[in-house]
Amino acid sequence: MDTEIKCPKESIIYDPLRGEYICADTGEVLEEHVVDLGPEWRIFSPEDKYVKSRVGGPVTTRVHDWGITTFIDVYRGRLSIAQRRKARKLQLIQRRNRIAPGDKKLVEILTEVNAVAARLGLPDRVKETTAHMMRKLVEKISIRRPQLKNYLAAALYIACKMCSIPKTPNEIMHVLGVNRRELWYACRRIKELVLQKHVPLIKPIELIPKLASSLKLPAEVQTQAAIILNKASKYHLTDGKGPLGLAAAALYVAAILLDHKKTQKEIAEGANITEVTVRNRYRDIVENFVINVFL
Repeated sequence: MDTEIKCPKESIIYDPLRGEYICADTGEVLEEHVVDLGPEWRIFSPEDKYVKSRVGGPVTTRVHDWGITTFIDVYRGRLSIAQRRKARKLQLIQRRNRIAPGDKKLVEILTEVNAVAARLGLPDRVKETTAHMMRKLVEKISIRRPQLKNYLAAALYIACKMCSIPKTPNEIMHVLGVNRRELWYACRRIKELVLQKHVPLIKPIELIPKLASSLKLPAEVQTQAAIILNKASKYHLTDGKGPLGLAAAALYVAAILLDHKKTQKEIAEGANITEVTVRNRYRDIVENFVINVFL
């Protein structure tokens, strides 16, 4: 682009029909005959994108062959009966040969990753992170079928923390049917064998929106609970305490202050923790704060 023409960057627009960069302030053509790097075909419906495209999807860790594979398709209008019969045989051969004997275990594991992540409603970035960890783990150790759910639960939990997705251990344990001891042991093994960096902790404030939604508390209660947690964190009152218990106690205090009262039992059931945990974290807050209520 011509650097001699003084035109603010935000004023430069691109005309895809003419292949020109134009200054919106002066109308000057800064560059013309720009090479269009997009497809040479046009899309008139969502189906056209898949029919006309000649490339596959992006590389992904969620598929054993990284998503780089060949598919043999059959167009009935273009082939004779004999050619279609031959094409179907090639399809069967390709499907059988796509999975090498050594990849069968990996295929089974990645299938479980995608299925469980979908049940938990997790985004693609969590699925990719989990699949990457499971791939590395398979290279290090041999995972037997009874151990698979333990390592999968641990990988999902760690991936959620790395991607800042507020999922509690209880939610993951419930879906996969593992206990807390199995989960923490698998987490320790993954950290020893796979991870080379510290896994960030989930902040209590990140759990507030989901917990408040399950308890049907309004936005003002969420805001007040976030303020309480920020103050508690500032004075190190949250150090060494479970994030879910802190979030539940902060919501309990905020609900009382804003006259949206919930019992400790309701809060505990909504957070899937014990009433004792809510009560202890509640005491930590009220005994260390001076709370002014303006009527």
